[in-house]
Amino acid sequence: MLKLLKPYKGHKRRTKTLCHLCRHHKQPLTKFCSTDQAPVCGKCMEKGHKHHQTVCMEREQKRVKTCLRDTKSSIKQMICGRLRKKEEIKQSADLSKKITEREIQSSAQVCSKMIAAIERHQADLVEELEEKQQEVERRAEELIGELTTEIGTLQARAKELHRLLRYQNPLYLLQSFPSASRLPTTREWSEVAVHSDNCMETVTRAVSQLMNVCQELVKKLSAEEAEKMNQYAVDVTLDPETASGWLILSPDNKKVCVSSQMKNTPDNPQRFNSCVCVLGKQSFTSGRRYWVVQVGDKSEWDLGLARESINRKGAITGSPGAEIQEEMGDEGRGRGKDKVEGNREQGSWDALTLLNDAGVFMSLQGRRGKA
Repeated sequence: MLKLLKPYKGHKRRTKTLCHLCRHHKQPLTKFCSTDQAPVCGKCMEKGHKHHQTVCMEREQKRVKTCLRDTKSSIKQMICGRLRKKEEIKQSADLSKKITEREIQSSAQVCSKMIAAIERHQADLVEELEEKQQEVERRAEELIGELTTEIGTLQARAKELHRLLRYQNPLYLLQSFPSASRLPTTREWSEVAVHSDNCMETVTRAVSQLMNVCQELVKKLSAEEAEKMNQYAVDVTLDPETASGWLILSPDNKKVCVSSQMKNTPDNPQRFNSCVCVLGKQSFTSGRRYWVVQVGDKSEWDLGLARESINRKGAITGSPGAEIQEEMGDEGRGRGKDKVEGNREQGSWDALTLLNDAGVFMSLQGRRGKA
């Protein structure tokens, strides 16, 4: 780039056009070298820029201004886009705040219900235990009264026998012997007892009832949560181009099962050749999605998200950071009726098995994944 000197006012003074002088040749810079991206004078074009592509300064100026206008327009569009995104983020944050406040209020109501249920069951338990204790005390008083009566009877008989033993008259002693030798009619007390450890069964039953109340509350909350998730419901179908040769897909690409023999399928780049996997056709870059997968009565199955760049050839380790577990870690596997959850910094997903169905809720931020 040639260094520009002070403007030179030449014969075009009346056009109010200012020209700059070439520092080497002291001539007006009237051309622009496109090859070197520098302004040049007539002498420059004859020497160092002889075979270069040059245009007149005014033409280059118009081109540059056009580029600047395009850049300015692009910057305006970028500003507008960022203003829209700023407003979108602000609205999302405000909406998140409202949802959070609503969830806090809802959780407070749920906790209040649980606390009320616990307090109610505790009061019922205390009342039942006190009633049992009162029953024990009544029973003990009855038995003590009966024992007191029998003790009095036995003490009276003991006094009578003591008195007979002091008599010296043999006739009276022999006549009194048959009645005096018989023991008084009393109760057999060896099997009679007042149990003091009957509270444990009551406490266990009360805790079991409380657990039932909590489970009913959990079912209600799960139903409400499922209703909320349904607003993000999507229809996911399987992609036959990605299915392993060991898998058989239904005609509508909604069901999949394992074959006893490996099929002869085209080895396209999208297909898994070793790992028995299949991806969904749908791809998601961000947002929230919800779908339900029927896992049947299988004892083991894998379910989750994968990056579109997942390695389709060779084995998949399933370790943290590996392809199919990239978004959910080791927890992205389901066995039988397990609860499977996952979480990552840029995305999260969770699934809760209910009977033979697994509902998958995905929340993804700025990363492309396939079901």
